[in-house]
Parts: sequence; C-alpha cells; structure tokens
Amino acid sequence: MVNPRGNSKERPLNSAMDRLKEHLIGSRKLVRSPIRTVVFLAILVFLVEFLIMNILHRTPRISEPTETLIDSLALVLLLIPALYFLLFRPMVAGIETERVLNAALQESEEQFRGIYEQSPIAIEVYDSDGLLVQVNQACLDLFGVDQVAEVKGFKLLEDPNVSEDAKKQFQKGEAVQYETAFDFDLIKKLGLYKTSKSGKYFIDVRITPLRAENGNKNGGYLVQVQDITERKQAEEARARLNAQLDSKNKELEQIVYVASHDLRSPLVNIDGYGKELEHAIDDLRSAFDSDKTPTEALETVAPLLAHDIPDALRFIRTSASKMNALLAGLLKLSRSGRAALTIDSLDMNELIAKVVDASEFQIKEAGAELNVTELPPCKGDAVQVNQVFSNLLGNALQYLDPERPGAIRFSGQVEGERSVYCVEDNGIGIAPARRQIIFEIFHRLDPVRSQGEGLGLTIVQQVLDRLSGDIWVESKPGKGSRFYVALPAVHKSQ
Repeated sequence: MVNPRGNSKERPLNSAMDRLKEHLIGSRKLVRSPIRTVVFLAILVFLVEFLIMNILHRTPRISEPTETLIDSLALVLLLIPALYFLLFRPMVAGIETERVLNAALQESEEQFRGIYEQSPIAIEVYDSDGLLVQVNQACLDLFGVDQVAEVKGFKLLEDPNVSEDAKKQFQKGEAVQYETAFDFDLIKKLGLYKTSKSGKYFIDVRITPLRAENGNKNGGYLVQVQDITERKQAEEARARLNAQLDSKNKELEQIVYVASHDLRSPLVNIDGYGKELEHAIDDLRSAFDSDKTPTEALETVAPLLAHDIPDALRFIRTSASKMNALLAGLLKLSRSGRAALTIDSLDMNELIAKVVDASEFQIKEAGAELNVTELPPCKGDAVQVNQVFSNLLGNALQYLDPERPGAIRFSGQVEGERSVYCVEDNGIGIAPARRQIIFEIFHRLDPVRSQGEGLGLTIVQQVLDRLSGDIWVESKPGKGSRFYVALPAVHKSQ
C-alpha cells in the first residue's frame, strides 16, 4: 500500500524493528554459544597456567603461600572474563533487547493512537458488557458530543437506533453491517446523552466483536460509523430525477399519441369537408354554365347553399376549434411543467381555505356540502399546490352524483416523512379499469357531461412529480372517490 505521506519518511514501527534486528545480529556475534565459550576459557586457563608454571620454574624458590596466592590471582583473572561472557554480557544484551522492543512498542502505540484520533471514520470501543469506554474525535463530531465523558458508559444494547436483529447477531459473536436513519430527536427524547444535532442522519454502521486475551469471543465490540447522509440524498435526488425522466418520457409518448391521433382526426375532417366544398363549387359552376333556365339553376343551387356548404363549413370550423383546444392544452401543460418553483413550508389550512373561497360559486351551484378538517403543514410551492387542490375540488364538483346531495371532505395526516391529504367525494365513482388512465393527457371520465380539455389530473400529477409528491385514487363506482395527495412533511425543527 502506498504511504499517503510519501516514501521519504520511514514508518516508526518499521524503523524500530530494523534497529532491533541489527542489535540482535550484533549480540549473536558477541555472545557465542556456551560450549564454544567454555572451550575458549579452558584453552586460556591452560595457557595462563602453563606460563605461570614456566615462570615459577625459572625463578628462585618461593614460599608455598606465595605460590598459592599467585595461583589464586591467576584463577581470578581467568574467572572475571568468564563471568563477563557467561553472565553479565547476556544480561546486558537482554536488557538492551527489551529496551529496543519497548521503544518499538511505544512507537507502534503512538502510530496507532494517531491513526485512531485522526481517522475520518467514527470509532467506538465497547467493553464485554457493552459499555462505551472510548471514542475518537470523529465520533464526537458525528454525534454532536463535546467530550468523551458525556457518553462514556453508554450501553450499546440500549441504543434505539440499533435494530433487534443486529443486536442478536453481534451478541452471537458475528460481525454486523447495516445502514440506518439515526434519529437524534429520539436520543434527546429518551435522554440518553446530550447532543447538539437534531433530525435524522443516514449512517453506515459496522459492529465487530473483539476477542479477549484468553481467546474468549466476548472481548468487547468495535463499532465503526460513517455519515452517508450526502450519499443518500444524492441517491434520492437521482431517484427523483429518474422518476421525472420517466414522467417526461410518458408525457412525450402521450403527446406523440395526441399528434398522431387526436390532432389527425380533425385534420381528416377538415380535408374531407374541404373536398365536399370543392364538389359543391363544381356543382355551382355547372349549374350556371349549363343551358339550364334560371329557375332550374336555382333549384340545383338552393340545396347546396342551404345545406351542403353550411354543413361543411360548420364541420370544418368545429374541427379547427378542436385542434385549437388540443394545441392550447399542450401549451398549458408545457408551461405548467416549466414554471419556477419556490419551496416553502405551507399552512395547508390557510391554502385550502383560499381554494374553497375561489370555488364558492361552483360549490353553491352544485348544492354540495363541504367539510375541511385540521390539516398538517407540508413543503411545496404555494401556487402549484393551490393548483393541485383547485383541480381536485373542481373534479369532485363536476362528477357529483345528481341523484343525491353532494358531499366533499378535505382531511390530512402525517405519515412518516410525508403529509398525506385526502379529497373525498360521494360522486359517480371510477371503474377500476380507468383509475390509471384518468391521469393521461386529454382523458375525460365523461366527455358528455364534463367540460374542459381533460388536463386537470394530468397537470396535478405533473406538479406533484416536480414537488417530490405523489397521487393515487381509491374509488367505488356509484359510491364516490378518494384522491390522496402526498407531499414532504414539515418537521418541528424546520
């Protein structure tokens, strides 16, 4: 592995180990095996004794005590290096070896401590009872804690953000890896420890059981945590973009269908009735160019002027009007999809009150009873969300059942990360086969009794796609319908 700090600096641990090797090699050169040392000393003693005896034989006769003293001194002189080589030198070498090993161990511990403290990954160490004993600075920063003492003793098994399955797994001695949404508000609510953070963060957690010195599996737990909130947000943004792309592709498919079918139909009518006009003009020419009397010519022309030509012109104008409506609808849809968005926290009680006020005349005309419950806030663009609920209210009024008094109800509640609203009516309902196609462009549930271009629900879905929302419908024919709208919720801290 490449040293991130460059190859010019030797790692402390490797340096210490190299010095230890050199020392041990030098020790082996100086400290021979005991057998070689004994042989060497025996030869030395023999030579010294031989020299002493030779000297004594050449000197005048000396006393026996003096001779004994000289022998003792010679023996002491021989024992001093022997003791040095056999006892003192190995002892010194052992002390030096231990010193080098301790220095290497200290450098290794300092290196590990530096890696531990400077690691960008949050590291937590728990003892065999699952109590927190140590964390690094990255961990304190990630969880919004000032000092280690504030979380020391925290129980891993009491962490509400660790699933029960994960707890069972690492208690068995198995490594665990999972991703989760860490809820800081829950930590504050339970009073587990003080933190400066709030809301939810996405984290990647790896829990590794440690072995004790005696080989027992339960030697504590090493927990490594990484903040993956940005990655998750990027993944969600990518998913939203893909969803928008799919929606745009679907819109393009519908527009192509409109261009090839709905727009082609009035063009065929215009072409057909244009030919009818050509035939009528030919008949007019032939009537006046022939030898017919004025009376006979008038009898030929009268039906053309009274019926054929006016009918053809009426159908041509109707087809042109239909084409104009289709093109206007496409333009409206295009503008709706390109409108600038301003995302704010919306008071839905106030917004729905404005929607109801704007539709007050239609509500009275339909004789409908309207009921609005307390609604939770959401995040969105005020103009676009107003358009969504105005269209839904207009649809509910348009498809009320004439056989009974109309009733429309607005309600809502928070479900996780979304505020879900319901627009409920007791109208004619929607058949199961048509619950999806009602959101398609220019589709009208009942073309005879309904007005407009058939773009209301198409625009609603387009707007909600841009606001990271959703819409779905539940309905029973003859009973009524419930349109559900989901938008991002507003948390208390926002």
